[in-house]
Formats: sequence, structure tokens, C-alpha cells
Amino acid sequence: MELIDLKQWSGTRLDLLSILQGFEDKAPKRYGLFSKTGGKLLPVKERRIQQFIDMGILPKPNSFRSVSGEKKHGYDFEHVARYIAAITLRKRKYTLEQAGDLLMKMDISEVIDVASTSENDDFSRFSKKLPVAEGGGFNSHDLRRLGRDEGRALKSEQILLAITPWCHVYVSKRRLEELEPGDISVLCGAFEDGLRSIIKSWSK
Repeated sequence: MELIDLKQWSGTRLDLLSILQGFEDKAPKRYGLFSKTGGKLLPVKERRIQQFIDMGILPKPNSFRSVSGEKKHGYDFEHVARYIAAITLRKRKYTLEQAGDLLMKMDISEVIDVASTSENDDFSRFSKKLPVAEGGGFNSHDLRRLGRDEGRALKSEQILLAITPWCHVYVSKRRLEELEPGDISVLCGAFEDGLRSIIKSWSK
């Protein structure tokens, strides 16, 4: 199976792991990571997937609810492509941190280009997107320090609730879809408490 064959794929973390293991088994020198000392293959495991998510190399999984109402996490083609692209960059002597910084600046078509790059292909056009030297430009580690764990700006769909002409509340569409019925009461209570605290402080 080739990467491009997975464009419509989606599944669980175990499904993702199985696919990545399949690539690794098919061509370990191309898709596998090896220890620096003994040159032993370090097979992909769930722990590495989580590590790549924490580093911003892979996007966080999509949350959804099953027919039974159970909250689940899903993965898709982008997770596969970005993982393989990161391995490709690592084999080009980039650190995982550099790979994460580079991939954060790429859209999915560019990620696919990197993931499809062979050892002998020209890589210069991608190298230009590496983080600039400290002191200027964008650095994903600084963005994480400022609270954006993914290390990159995210596209966010916001729903505006215009309660009155002068009272507007913005809610993330993605997070709204994940809300439990009881969560709504918590948010309303926190909003009420916040308003009362502000009014109380002004009345002193």
C-alpha cells in the first residue's frame, strides 16, 4: 500500500499504529528509526505516536462520539502523512524538534511531498522553511511557552452566540460538539459567577 492510497482513511490509534507498522515492515530502512549505537530497529509504538503529538509533529486526534455515545478519538490520512514526513526529515539528519518546526509551516500537500521524497531527491526547497536563527521569525517552542501546546497557529471555527446586542459569546465549534449535557450547566454557572464578580467589584 502506498501513502496516496490512504487519502480517505480514518481509524483509531491502534489502526494508525498498524498502518505505520506496515510501512515500517515493508521498508524498514525507508520508514524505520534505528538506534545510534547498535543500529537496531526501534519499532514504532503507541508511545512514539503520543510523543509526536506532544511535540506538535502530529495534530491532536479528532474527538467524536460513537453510536453508543462513548467519546472516542480518531486519526486520519494527515496523521499518517505527517508521521512519514517526520521520519523522512529525521533521516535527513534533522532533529525531531526541527522536523516539527518545519512541518508546522507546511500544508498537507507539502507534507505529502516531503513524505514522498526519496533519499536521492532534491530537498533544498523544503530546507528553506526551517526555523530562522534565534532573534527573529517564528519559533514553535516560544509559542508553546505562551500556551499554544501544538506549537502552531490553529484554524478555529467559532460560533457566535449573540445573547443580546451587547453581550456576545464565542464558542469553538469543535469543542461545542464534544460537550456533555452537564458541561453546559457548568459553563453557564461559570459565566454567571464571572458576571456577578465583575459587577460586585465595580460596586465597591
